[in-house]
Amino acid sequence: MTDPPMELSTAGEQRKESILAMAKVHASQRRRRRRAAQILAGTAAIILALAVPVLLLHPHHHQARPVAVVPNIDSHTDQQIRKTISKSRLVVLKIETDPRIIERLAIPPQPPRWKKIGDDELLRDLASAHQPAGLAYVGDHKPVLLFRAPPPSRGG
Repeated sequence: MTDPPMELSTAGEQRKESILAMAKVHASQRRRRRRAAQILAGTAAIILALAVPVLLLHPHHHQARPVAVVPNIDSHTDQQIRKTISKSRLVVLKIETDPRIIERLAIPPQPPRWKKIGDDELLRDLASAHQPAGLAYVGDHKPVLLFRAPPPSRGG
């Protein structure tokens, strides 16, 4: 249900016209922003659609810098290698590895941070930590059974 049209005063008509003009400007701005967002999204989609195949077909690999390895070779072999390098770009050599490389690069053994104790010492240590315990021998296995200390009694 709509109200019947009302007669507006001159000031009301002017106010109505100014509101209508502001609404048209705002609607126009919203249309421009929406259209710009659509164009931007379409452009991004096209760039992505073109970039993905290019990147997949032509991956960019960083070339590793050559590492100079000086093998133990005699001068005759050295001259042969230099001739081969000048003829082709790929040179495959057999390089002897230092036989002591494992010993040189190995981490030295650490002394153990634990010690082996007997059953009696284990029970003494647990008792001194206020964890009374007992050992149950079942066949060849010796599982440790821990028992909680009873709560201190109240009163006397």
